[in-house]
Amino acid sequence: MSNIESSVTRLLVATKQLIETLTAWSRRQASETDVSDVYVRLGNEFNIARTCFERANIEMTSLPSFPPVQHQFFFFFFFFIIFFVFLPVTLRVLRLTG
Repeated sequence: MSNIESSVTRLLVATKQLIETLTAWSRRQASETDVSDVYVRLGNEFNIARTCFERANIEMTSLPSFPPVQHQFFFFFFFFIIFFVFLPVTLRVLRLTG
């Protein structure tokens, strides 16, 4: 379970970094390339977390892969996945093991 916990922690850190980078971008303190780089990192962390859940035999087939950059769409998709899929599953797993 520590792999799941650490992967979700890294995913949440990457999420925070995306939010901070988007905030900087909105203030013209970060470029679109900066946002794209952070988004790619976030996608990598998302896929790592998904793999950790699958290795722990937690069914993830209904969870789609991380989407490519689609500017307006990816924000909605990403936050939907994190807050309505990963967080509830993680909390359920932690309750079962804790």
